[in-house]
Amino acid sequence: MPDRQPIHTVPILETERLVLKEIGIGNGYDVYQLFTDERVVKTFGYRMEPTLEDARLTIAHWRKMLENNEGIRWGMYLKPSMALIGNLGFKNIENNKTHVSIGYALLPYYWRRGLTHEALQAAIAYAFEQMGVRKIEATIFTNNVSSENLLKKLGFMLTAHKPNNYFFDNEFHDVYVYTLENG
Repeated sequence: MPDRQPIHTVPILETERLVLKEIGIGNGYDVYQLFTDERVVKTFGYRMEPTLEDARLTIAHWRKMLENNEGIRWGMYLKPSMALIGNLGFKNIENNKTHVSIGYALLPYYWRRGLTHEALQAAIAYAFEQMGVRKIEATIFTNNVSSENLLKKLGFMLTAHKPNNYFFDNEFHDVYVYTLENG
């Protein structure tokens, strides 16, 4: 497989109901709302410090990951309002990598409407068709049944169960690893 060129900009992807594009520093409050919501925190495994500055630092971190060709993070903007309702992205995308890890989060008000499925379909197609990725992995908490069902619907297969693998909120959690291969 030829060397992939580094990604220096977040490509704009569009679905029926969403526009996936870079999250700007001006979206700090939206990111703050997402990662301080306890329902999101419990499923995503990331707790943001409860300050707007921390949200801005998170956005800057995503930008730095892009610049270093380590990751790409899209905002999920709902049409036609263009409200930022969630995000998704890949990490571990250095040159010559044949697989990436995917993560996603959505404001609870928008859960169970098919929006994450729609966004993931677009991002997965981009990874396989434009980035040359061969395999995508998703790691989820074993009690996140909604995410498990979503991944299965997208064609991911359970490839690992890792007991006591992820330390979050002062305790260890079991995780599943789901994998989707291109082809």
